[in-house]
Amino acid sequence: MKKSDTPSNATEHGLVNGFGHACNALYFIGAVQLSMGVLFLFMPEKRAVMASIVFLVSGMVLIGLGFWAMYSGNKKPFWIAIGLCFCNLVLMFMTGAGGGIIATVILLFFLLRGLRYEPLPPAGSNALNEDAPLDSDL
Repeated sequence: MKKSDTPSNATEHGLVNGFGHACNALYFIGAVQLSMGVLFLFMPEKRAVMASIVFLVSGMVLIGLGFWAMYSGNKKPFWIAIGLCFCNLVLMFMTGAGGGIIATVILLFFLLRGLRYEPLPPAGSNALNEDAPLDSDL
């Protein structure tokens, strides 16, 4: 098998689920933002409540993008999330805040890596030819 014949998500050890890793990164960072939003809700300051709303909305958006990518096999949610990450980085550098740079860079790494891979087919689905013998999937 030539190197050009190997699928895009194949390594010498087997298949890599880079697409799934990017979806999981969206889930994880979204869940962290949701938990931070809930934490900030209980602070008495008005700024904390506004930050809580931003965290809750952005967490829900990231989790929604992860579900969209996972269940459709589409890469558009990754591009949308990459755009949101760059907007987040620009806003952090403009305001001088550095609170989420590490999480944003890690999310960007997984999203860019996920763009290189195709989603793996579901484990139980075998694409059979209609003219295949009955015992061909055994």
